[in-house]
Amino acid sequence: MQETAEQYRQRMFVLVDGKDPVKLQSAAPARLAKLLKGVSPARARKRPSPDKWSIAEIVVHLADTEVVFGYLIRGIVGEPGTRIDGFDQDAWLAALHYDKRDIRKSFAEYRAFRQANVALLKSLTPEQ
Repeated sequence: MQETAEQYRQRMFVLVDGKDPVKLQSAAPARLAKLLKGVSPARARKRPSPDKWSIAEIVVHLADTEVVFGYLIRGIVGEPGTRIDGFDQDAWLAALHYDKRDIRKSFAEYRAFRQANVALLKSLTPEQ
């Protein structure tokens, strides 16, 4: 059964658990780098099962979702009332060839996009 938007939202609030979300986002790239340290390219590409994503595919997904988040937050702030659309992550996985993308380049993209998005979030006023 697929998770609803409300279920996802509640799951995210539980993970944040009263912590500053911007600080958590700032710390995430270093935390991920530590988790990836020593993971061989072969291991990163291996799926634990046919229906589960590989480590490399997850890192590509993180980079792509950071691009989406950046676009969404800019729309929300720059054009209040902007519609927030989701995307089909499994369609992106296949169409954007996540299985062939370089994990190191994808991680560098993720880190750069995350830094840009965190800088934007820190620049916003409380009202925004």
